Parts: sequence; C-alpha cells; structure tokens
Amino acid sequence: MSNIQRLLADFAVPLQVWLTPEARKSAADPLREALEGKANIHANPLSSLDELTGPAVLVIAASELEGRRAEELRVLAQRAHPGRAVLIGGTSDRDTLMKGINDWGVVRVVPVNAGGDDIVSAVRAAGENLKREVALESAIDDLDIETTMLDSAIDHIDAGRDAALRQSQTTAANTLATGLATALRREGEVVQRLPTEQAIVNRVTAGIEDLAELVEQSSDRAIERAAGLPPVAEKLDEILNRARRIWSAQCDEDLLGHIGTGSLTHVDPFAITRLLLSLLQPHGTDSPARMDAHRSGDSAWVELSFRGDLQPQDLTMPDGVTVTPHPTDEGLLRLIIPLAETTHG
Repeated sequence: MSNIQRLLADFAVPLQVWLTPEARKSAADPLREALEGKANIHANPLSSLDELTGPAVLVIAASELEGRRAEELRVLAQRAHPGRAVLIGGTSDRDTLMKGINDWGVVRVVPVNAGGDDIVSAVRAAGENLKREVALESAIDDLDIETTMLDSAIDHIDAGRDAALRQSQTTAANTLATGLATALRREGEVVQRLPTEQAIVNRVTAGIEDLAELVEQSSDRAIERAAGLPPVAEKLDEILNRARRIWSAQCDEDLLGHIGTGSLTHVDPFAITRLLLSLLQPHGTDSPARMDAHRSGDSAWVELSFRGDLQPQDLTMPDGVTVTPHPTDEGLLRLIIPLAETTHG
C-alpha cells in the first residue's frame, strides 16, 4: 500500500457532530446512544459559536435554511469545514434540496420523519466523508513539500557537478521543473475541488502514484547516463497507460482506447510521457477523444484521436520518435516509437 493510500485509509480526526436547535429535537437522543464514546456531540453549538472550531458534521433541519437564525447557522456551517452537513427534511422540495447542497454543503438527506437509525447512518456517512476531505488536504500539503524538496535537490546537484555533468543535470532540472512540477500542481487543483465520489478520489490517487513512479524512473535514467551505462529497455504499454492515467487525473475524465504493443523501448519514459501530455492538452477547438497503440514491424504506432480541428504545436521530440498526421484521417495524430527488439516475443 502506498503512503497516500495509507493516508486515505487510516487518517482519522476526532468526530464532532453539531446539532442545530430544530435538528436536536429528533437527532440528539439516537446520536448520543449510537455514538457514545465515538463522537463529541454538541447539542447547542450556537451558545459557544465563538469558541467552536471544525471540522465537524452539522445536522440541520430544512426549515432552518431560511429561518430567523439562518445567518448564525451559516457561520456554524462555515466553521464545520471541511466537514459537510446532514439535512433533515426537504426531500420533497427540489429548491430546498438544491439550496442545501449548493449553499450549505449538504452531503446526506433524511426525511423529516426519519427514524433514529436513518439519522445515525447519515451522520456516520458524513463523518467518513469528513475524514476523506481532511486526508486529501493533508496529501496536498505533502505534495507541496515533496515538490519543494525535489526542486531543492535538483539545485544542489546542478551546483556540484562539472561542466559536462552540469549540462546533463540542467536538462533534467528543466524537464522536471517544467513538466513534473506543473503536473503535480494540476493534481493538487483537482484534489482541492473533489466532490464526494470515491471513483474520482481513486483516479486522482492513481495519477499521483504514477507521477511518483515516473520520478523514480527518471532518477534511474539520470544515474545510468552519469555512469555511462546503456539505458534499460522499458515496457512501452506501461509507459503509455501511465501517461493516460496521469492525463485522466489532471483532466478529470477517462481517455478511451486500447494499448496493446506488447513491446519494449529504449526511449526515455519521461520524454514519452511529457510528449503525450503536451499533445493531449486541448489547443484551439481540438480535444482528445482516445489513444490507441499497436505494433507495426520494428516500431510502435500510437494514434491520438481528437474532436475538432488540430492545431500545430512546437514540441521537443525524444530521440527516434516522430509525430505525423494520419495519412487518411485529419482528426488523428500518429506517434512512431522505435522498439528495443526486432522480433515478436
């Protein structure tokens, strides 16, 4: 299990539950009975509003969203961040539901006549959401720290090398600074605006893990170059699938297609990934639709399909890789990547 996955699974904060005046009439007793010793339940949080600090799960009645104490309760909802709210009532009123979701951060709704078990279940679900939100914010902070440490390490390497090695490290520094740092920041932006769907959390987490693996691979390549060793052949399908997952995490959508070259290549994995992410960024009216890859003789053909008109781009090409328009389809670009072996295996 990765560090980030462990953080998402194990990170825990003391659960606070804040009950509004109307909500505590039906929620206080069942919550105290079910969560005794597991949560700190405030039955009258408005009485100590100035001292309260989140995160917390707010339980509020639908009738209070526009009631006489709505402004005080809105402050309470803000103090609960990144915790969200459980709404009691309003299930038959679309306007009330939309207001609760959009303006009050509601993540669970129970009917006004709901039993204690339903209320407890909704609060527990909101509590799990709270833990996930706090864990993700912590992951963003960790990514910022790791990116800063990476930049610092690159600066240190550049300062201590002779002229030839300094040139090599400068190239690595430029590659990492312009490519990886930008990608990590985009990952952070996606995480910050995450809704509660677990599928999106998994997509972003996978993208972050792929970036970490890419850093490790780039480090291995730099060591090989410094030692004068020939590069190790890498599995091309893994490189292409990783680039697709990173793109999906950045753009918050899936990129369709079939990757099936079954081949190895000596081309730098980071250079291939950087090229693909540059090509897949929308330019003008085009946007990527799918990515397919197959073997053709001693090369792999990676075909990128776009919606709309393709715009020319000024790109840095890895050694041996070419990018050409598809001969028959104006909406396709074809990357030709040399392979490490000449026979099917």
